[in-house]
Amino acid sequence: MLDRKALLQPESLRHFIVRGGQGHRLESLSDGVFALAIAILLIATSVPKNFNDLLQFVYDAVPLFICMIFIYSIWHQQTVFFLRYGLYDKHTIRLNLVLLFLTLFYAYPLKFLMTWLLQFMYFFGGWLLGFEGFWQKMGELSQMISFNDMPLLMIIYGLGFLGIFFIFYLLYLHAFKQKDLLELNEVEITLTRFSIIQVKVVMLVAAVSVLIAFIGFLMDAPFSGFFAGLAYNLLWIISIPLSKKHEKQLQTLLTGEM
Repeated sequence: MLDRKALLQPESLRHFIVRGGQGHRLESLSDGVFALAIAILLIATSVPKNFNDLLQFVYDAVPLFICMIFIYSIWHQQTVFFLRYGLYDKHTIRLNLVLLFLTLFYAYPLKFLMTWLLQFMYFFGGWLLGFEGFWQKMGELSQMISFNDMPLLMIIYGLGFLGIFFIFYLLYLHAFKQKDLLELNEVEITLTRFSIIQVKVVMLVAAVSVLIAFIGFLMDAPFSGFFAGLAYNLLWIISIPLSKKHEKQLQTLLTGEM
C-alpha cells in the first residue's frame, strides 16, 4: 500500500528539501523545448493520405512511443535537478541551454534509429517464423541506411547520448560544489554523490558504445554497429546492483540519523 507521502512526492525527491519549482521562466522555457522535441518526432511522421499510409502511421506509433519515453526520461532528470537544488545562476543557465540544444539534436537520430531497429526486428522475427521475403525487406531497409553506414549512425547517436549525460554530470557536480550555500544536509549530499556516480556510469557505457562503433568505422566493419548497440545493455548490468548498493547505504544513513 502506498502512503500519502509516496503518492504526493516522487522517490527522487523524498529525502530532499524542494528548493526549486517556483515557476521560474527557465523551467518554462525548458518544458517548451522538451514539448518541441516530442512535436518534432511526431511531425517527422508523414500525414496518412490512404489506408496503407494509415497502417504505416500506426506502425510508426511504436518507435514514436519509445522515443517519447527517452525524451521524458531526460525531462524528468532535468526537472528533478531543478526541484532538488533550485539553481538559477549563470553557470546552470548555460549548461541547461546546451542540454536543451542536445535534446533537440538527439530527437532525429533517436527516431531514425528506433524506426530502423523496430522494422529490422519485425522482419527478422518473421524470418525466424518461416515467412518469406526477408532479404527483400532487408533490401528495402538498406534504402533507409546501408549496413556500411550503421557504425557512423551509432557514433552520432552515442555522441548525442553521451553529450546529454555529460551536461547532467556537470550540473550535479556544480550543485555538489555549492552544497554549503544550498545548505544540503548529509542525506542530500549522499544522494547527490549517488546521482553523480549514476550519471558517470551512463557516460561510461555510452563512451564504450561510441568507441566500438568508431573502431568498426575505421576498420570498415559494418556489424560493429550491432555490437555498439548491444553495449547499452551494460547499463542494466551495472546500474541494478549499483542502485541496490546505494539503497543499502542510504538506509544505513537514515537509520543512523533516527
